[in-house]
Amino acid sequence: MKTMIFFSTIILFCKILIGQNLIENPSFEKILKHDNEGFDMKYCPGWNFSIINGIIGTSPDHEFANDTNDYPQSSQGAKSAHTGNCFAGMTTNEFLINRLSNRLEKDSFYRISFWICLAPKSDYYSRYIHYTFLFENSFVFKNEKNIYNKQFLFDSLINNMVQIKLNSGDCREWHLIKFYYVANGSEAGFMFGIRTNFHDGNTAICEKSRAKSKTKPSFLKQLYYYLDDFSIEKVEAPLVVGKPLIAKDILFETNKSDLDTNSFIYLKNIADYLMAKPKTVVVVSGYTDNSGSEQFNINLSLARAESVKKALIFYGVSPERISVNGYGSKNPVSNNNTPEGRAMNRRIELIMQDK
Repeated sequence: MKTMIFFSTIILFCKILIGQNLIENPSFEKILKHDNEGFDMKYCPGWNFSIINGIIGTSPDHEFANDTNDYPQSSQGAKSAHTGNCFAGMTTNEFLINRLSNRLEKDSFYRISFWICLAPKSDYYSRYIHYTFLFENSFVFKNEKNIYNKQFLFDSLINNMVQIKLNSGDCREWHLIKFYYVANGSEAGFMFGIRTNFHDGNTAICEKSRAKSKTKPSFLKQLYYYLDDFSIEKVEAPLVVGKPLIAKDILFETNKSDLDTNSFIYLKNIADYLMAKPKTVVVVSGYTDNSGSEQFNINLSLARAESVKKALIFYGVSPERISVNGYGSKNPVSNNNTPEGRAMNRRIELIMQDK
């Protein structure tokens, strides 16, 4: 009986860990005090900027929306928070840093997500956002007194940041960014930022700002984002040996085999997971709805499976570990009589197998 209780406790503990947000103060609602003169994030618990002190002159802002305490409002335009009353504001070469409540577990799969919108008065947008995980030594070097050594160590962090493509410069409403990560077991923190400038080709002007930009001085260029509700959660592994996975995040254009941009983010994480499981192979199967001729559907489903295979190879998975199939409209998972059902039938399935 005691043994049963012990194992039940372990199972319950594991379930609690899955889905637990490791980001402290994820929506920026907790604040120790406000300086009433600016938007200083240093009083926002969980968000640690000591790493960049003395290296970067600015840091993200702590913003209030619809506030009743007469705190300063953002000069970048009024905006409701995604949740609550607070959010962060960020321009180029500024970085949010959070020390995780627990280190990540080796080979475990994590979902990282946050909400973002372009500020109302922003004339420009970034084509990319960037992130990296931090290790314990990243928090140690904050005490480094030699500014040159500190700069070198910080530059190494910046150079290791991963970029994520943003689709549009007209996202003035809150929208979700989500991606996945396979941990190596030493990650103790997370750093996020917009690592770009107005000269590297990674920024673009918003269509609505194009006309006024001709008369606006260059030093008044505005690129500013609002961010809210960060989350890093351990989730179930994407691939379990012998269990088919319907990859809902792998999308294609209608009647085409070209992958949607966001599909590459998902496939990069699938590839990372496969790389961490070198003794497995993966079978990629393509399916369509029942529109059109069956031969066309079989060819299209196979071409889509091949596109997935090419992406996985690009991200480092050996070609001999990937096999592909195209089944056309066979084995539907929903009713083809409705648009929603046909959308569910147009899918990629992945199954991981032992060699």
